[in-house]
Amino acid sequence: MPIIACSICEKQIFVKPCRIGKAGNYCSAACRAKMPRPPKLPPAPCAVCGVLVARNPSKRKGAIYCSRACSSKAQQKRVARICQTCGTSFEVAECFTRGERQGVYCSDACRQKRTGGSRNVPCAVCGKPIRRKPNQLHRYSEPCCSARCTGVLHSRDRSGADNPHWKGGYQEYYGPNWPRQRNAARKRDKYRCQHCGASEKKLGRELDVHHIQPFRTFGYVVGQNETYKLANELTNLISLCNVCHQAVECGRASVQPYLL
Repeated sequence: MPIIACSICEKQIFVKPCRIGKAGNYCSAACRAKMPRPPKLPPAPCAVCGVLVARNPSKRKGAIYCSRACSSKAQQKRVARICQTCGTSFEVAECFTRGERQGVYCSDACRQKRTGGSRNVPCAVCGKPIRRKPNQLHRYSEPCCSARCTGVLHSRDRSGADNPHWKGGYQEYYGPNWPRQRNAARKRDKYRCQHCGASEKKLGRELDVHHIQPFRTFGYVVGQNETYKLANELTNLISLCNVCHQAVECGRASVQPYLL
């Protein structure tokens, strides 16, 4: 995980990659409490009775009410509207007319006539007919009838190099010195996971040995070069349990150099 400075005391802390470049990174709750709060907004009149109400910064938009009673009155207030499909007049609560698409149809039937309504389409995998709304078809060009068919579709269309998270695949052969270097790394780490500290005796299996710099980046080709020697150096290997190994590979955990 990346290391940045606390916004208050400048202490070095580990943060998630998504927090880089964002304000408000703190090492503790005490530092967070020292951060100055944004000033409150000037009072605004209640939308029903006109009484001035203090506002927090989160209340910049929307109607302001001084009490639940005023909020209930606003919801009970009804206004006349014209249906955009059939042209008939109807009444709707005023609170449902603030948006451009709110309170514009007198019934669900008129809404479906205007938007197209749901229709039957075939499943992209098994061909079974399923009902989908127009916005669902616009979002998913290949609709599926179940989670199983969705999994089949993804394994077919998003596997290997077609997957956006593809990193080159798994290389089974790590060179002729891999068994020796693997055992040497486990012995150096005293047969303990260097991330959570679990031992092989507790796990009941041998630890995984992880390449800190991925093996595929060394460009090893059998019979053409010997870059596997650099990839399998002990300084590039670390012992991890299967759970921590998966977390490191997926980016949910990181291996720090001082753990070597």
